[in-house]
Amino acid sequence: MPQTPTSSELAVSVPPQQQGPLLSVRGLKTQFRLDEGLLRAVDGVSLEVQRGQTIGVIGESGCGKSMLARSLMGLVRPPGRVAGGELLLDTGEGPVDIAKLDPTGAQMRRIRGRHIAMIFQEPMTSLSPVHTIGAQIAELALLHRTHDRAEARTVTEDALARVGMPDPRRAYGQYPHELSGGLRQRAMIAMALTGQPELLIADEPTTALDVTVQWQILRLLADLKSQLGMSMLYITHDLGVTAQIADTIAVMYLGRIVEFGRAVDIFERPLHPYTRKLMQAAPAMGKRQARLDVIRGTVPVPINLPRECPFRSRCDHAFEACAQLPALKEVEPGHTVRCFLHHQEVERDD
Repeated sequence: MPQTPTSSELAVSVPPQQQGPLLSVRGLKTQFRLDEGLLRAVDGVSLEVQRGQTIGVIGESGCGKSMLARSLMGLVRPPGRVAGGELLLDTGEGPVDIAKLDPTGAQMRRIRGRHIAMIFQEPMTSLSPVHTIGAQIAELALLHRTHDRAEARTVTEDALARVGMPDPRRAYGQYPHELSGGLRQRAMIAMALTGQPELLIADEPTTALDVTVQWQILRLLADLKSQLGMSMLYITHDLGVTAQIADTIAVMYLGRIVEFGRAVDIFERPLHPYTRKLMQAAPAMGKRQARLDVIRGTVPVPINLPRECPFRSRCDHAFEACAQLPALKEVEPGHTVRCFLHHQEVERDD
């Protein structure tokens, strides 16, 4: 089992006047209307991102993690759309429901990069291959930081230096294909931080990297978060990574959060059968195992599914009540779970 983190590893003190959630997600629904039916990629997700907090979002591929991130950034492409819920972002001038903004409009473009920024899994699909690294980052500096091109170059080189580029001036004039995978990811991080965002979304940013570079990127993100006082939403299927970087964890399955709580509680007392299976399927250092545990079956495609417990078909503990959709219920302070095994009375979430 991954090493259990301490609750204060990445904690950042927040001045009293800035207390309160930076982002409130309330009943978010992101749907795709396809010929086969309605695909519910995100199905009623609610959570709050506090200032200085790192939330790890974990789950198998197809559970809605990346679509949650794209919904927050206003990057859902047709035929997909945010079909319901609120995304209340505190911009310093009162909450703004970014779910209701035009994704291509001026207000959303100002928010994207300045208040919320995102690091994608594969930089080569996110960076322009025909523009230099410096030109791409400087464009964001001109949008969010300054109107002076010389100053934008200085901001860009400073950003590249902050993320550990060996030679920022040289990197400014290089193209993405001229950099290694680790350096391209550093360039992506520099780009994301150029607008000095309050919330950084990282979508599997170390998956394509070798273990050594992966550790370097994780430490870099943790250090930058601490220095800049950012909040972070870190999306991954790697429990070891989650243990190192998150202080709160949301477990997603079929577009819903099925368990939410402090990282130390999730790792020490996983409550949902899905969370337990994820823990059991992870290799543990110092423990000899002939075979790793597996979760039987696969994640269903969320099209025209019955309104029942989403994990019912793969759960070893399913019983009659699971034919209904359980509500997300707090079973101990700050620790909630969507499972009838932990409900004293059967409660439905219709």
